[in-house]
Amino acid sequence: MINKEQMSQKLATLSIEALAAKYNFGIHAEGLVKATDFILSFWLMFTSGKNTLKDWAIEWSKIAGHVFSKGLIHSRLQIRQRDFVEAVLKSAMGKAIYEGGIEGLSSSLLSSFNRVFIEDSMCLNLPSNLSKAFPGAFSKTGEAATARIQARLELKTGNITRLEVASFRDSDAKFSPDILHGLQAGDLVVRDLGYWKLSVFQLIAWMNAFFLTRYRYKTVLLDPISMEKIDLNAQLKAALKKGKTMVEMEVLVGKKDKLPARLVCIKAPQKVVQQRRRKAAKNRDKRLNYSKEYMELLGWTIFITNVDKEIWTPTQMLQVYGFRWRIEIIFKSWKSHLKFQELFKKKQSLTTHRAVISIFLILLWICLFFMPKFCLFLTKVFEKTQRFVSILKFADFFKTHFVQIVEQTEQQLDFFFDLAAKHTVYDKRKNVPNFCLSLYVLNF
Repeated sequence: MINKEQMSQKLATLSIEALAAKYNFGIHAEGLVKATDFILSFWLMFTSGKNTLKDWAIEWSKIAGHVFSKGLIHSRLQIRQRDFVEAVLKSAMGKAIYEGGIEGLSSSLLSSFNRVFIEDSMCLNLPSNLSKAFPGAFSKTGEAATARIQARLELKTGNITRLEVASFRDSDAKFSPDILHGLQAGDLVVRDLGYWKLSVFQLIAWMNAFFLTRYRYKTVLLDPISMEKIDLNAQLKAALKKGKTMVEMEVLVGKKDKLPARLVCIKAPQKVVQQRRRKAAKNRDKRLNYSKEYMELLGWTIFITNVDKEIWTPTQMLQVYGFRWRIEIIFKSWKSHLKFQELFKKKQSLTTHRAVISIFLILLWICLFFMPKFCLFLTKVFEKTQRFVSILKFADFFKTHFVQIVEQTEQQLDFFFDLAAKHTVYDKRKNVPNFCLSLYVLNF
């Protein structure tokens, strides 16, 4: 049985009941309906792998000590409750989720920066009856519903600092300027091409912060002295003839923006080149019509950044960009191991408000409990064993032991640290470093 008092204390800093009153969550005449119980009961249902109004009502009844019907749950899945839950999630985003941090394990490659942000989005398939609220990809097979969850991770602490739910058709580029809110001098932003916007890079640099991104094909590059257009393809061909596999130069990016940047080109391994070209050739979007020049440039990994060469060599830059893989693994842990996706299967009667509230509550659970506990276990297990916890294995472990782990203080968790050290660490593989080894231990 869940210890309601202990769990409620962990939620007290979010002022849940005050937010519930502000958004008119709904107060039962006898004072039995509490917003905190509403949230806790959903989490208990979620961690048991269920997602029905009946199961939610049962968990809520057990916590409140009063029998509630599934009709009461249904009545609390409206627009004002949706706004309330979103406000709670945003409140969680505004706090230091894991105050301990994991800076002590951080790579020297990141030591020049205050914070390091990586961003990506995760798509979540929803029942097709929600296609108007969450339009998916255009398809000949009929309407599809897909939510796009935007996430931002601060790499040096492991904290999730932003989560937002949109539809599939809300592209990453739409959310590109959002990084500017709260960005500070000395921060680093690492992005893929989906978030490409030269105007945003301009502002990041203007704020005395830093960016690292892949180069977007056909973007004009100018020589900063002569102001003449650079023929990148010709320059790389000439470099190869001289046996060079790395090329870097100072450039101005964009015909109008003229963003001062460092361009770094690294010859890709042949296996990677072949994979890129096969993928491009199979792209069914005929509008792209990839040119010979584009296919040749796929032989190189090309970056633009305002990080000085005194801080990173081209090889180090490639390594830092590889850290973006971290957020993709986090998404995998959410979808495949926490069973995020499966909760919405075969739910054709799901209302839009219920779907959104459910997504918000799962993201809140991830922010308040899963990610902070992963950071804690990552640190403590490493201190004990000099080995790293796998986030995929930890997701299974944490979901199974959620109540026991969350209800105990850090000092009481020694037994679970030992269990995690035995059952959730990366397998030992010769010559294949795991992600944490690359990020937190190696000096490049």
